[in-house]
Amino acid sequence: MNLSYNFKLDEPIPYEKLLKLAFTDELTGLPNFRSFRLCLQDQINHSKSMNNSFAIVFMDFNNFKNINDAYGHIVGDKFLIECSKQILNVAKHNVFRKSGDEFLIIVENPNLLETIMKAFEGLLTNVVLVDKIKIPLNFSMGYSIYPIHGESEEDLLSYADQVMYENKRRPK
Repeated sequence: MNLSYNFKLDEPIPYEKLLKLAFTDELTGLPNFRSFRLCLQDQINHSKSMNNSFAIVFMDFNNFKNINDAYGHIVGDKFLIECSKQILNVAKHNVFRKSGDEFLIIVENPNLLETIMKAFEGLLTNVVLVDKIKIPLNFSMGYSIYPIHGESEEDLLSYADQVMYENKRRPK
């Protein structure tokens, strides 16, 4: 079998296009996990120098595999695209797709964390319409606050991940 492609590997790709490819999630158009890690490190350095704090929110859609299994991956992808729009609508900025059905948000002002979390909880009553299929929004969230829950990327992500999984196990 001979596959042919419409591009030539010996032609240079513009730098700006490479940057976009490297730092943007292909499906949702959101910044990707690589971008999150760079932004998080910048935020840690800034907060350390200014002696202030910030928060990160870790979101995971519950039973996302069931959506893919029941309706197919194309509907699952469309679901994630719609969900990313709703997440961005609440958080306004600093929203990143980690992978699969996981999203991260950097909240520069931790005083806004409770307001943002409540706004997301309000989304739980929403239904996402994908190809005339009504799919209920069901997700779990966790958070961590710098430096209370850690001073490194690993510690902050680990803490937020643990809180998210604790919330996932709670009956709703």
